[in-house]
Amino acid sequence: MKLSAWLYYSAFLIYVVAWGTPVVEGGATLAEGRLPGWQAFVAALNPLLRWDAGDGLVRALLPVTSALTNLLFIGLLVRLVPRAARPRPIAVGALLAATLVNGHWIWFAYETTERLRLGYFLWLGAFLCLAGSAALPPRGASRQPETGAA
Repeated sequence: MKLSAWLYYSAFLIYVVAWGTPVVEGGATLAEGRLPGWQAFVAALNPLLRWDAGDGLVRALLPVTSALTNLLFIGLLVRLVPRAARPRPIAVGALLAATLVNGHWIWFAYETTERLRLGYFLWLGAFLCLAGSAALPPRGASRQPETGAA
């Protein structure tokens, strides 16, 4: 199996596991019968549901944008199914941008990693794995273009 395919399938598996793994201290757990990833997703969309102008536009937009990166991930996961094709720089750029947006939880929301749990880091890592998969040539693709025969 080529590295691009390995990263692709790892991204999928890590993403699925992340949704069932605790995301934040005191958050939902599967033992309680609640899906931690879903709770985090809904919490990130909260500024849309309960807009408070006092929060500031950036503080409200970052969580919502972060939640919407899940749609990007799923869309690209479907689009990037490993097959013989060239690397996809637009997908790589979009996924790396999504990773930066999703990293805001460390710097702006919690200002530390102490409250964030494994589910968050798995989720973030899934974006990086999918970006790596999109950056590498898929199976059967060569890294160098074929030259005209002599």
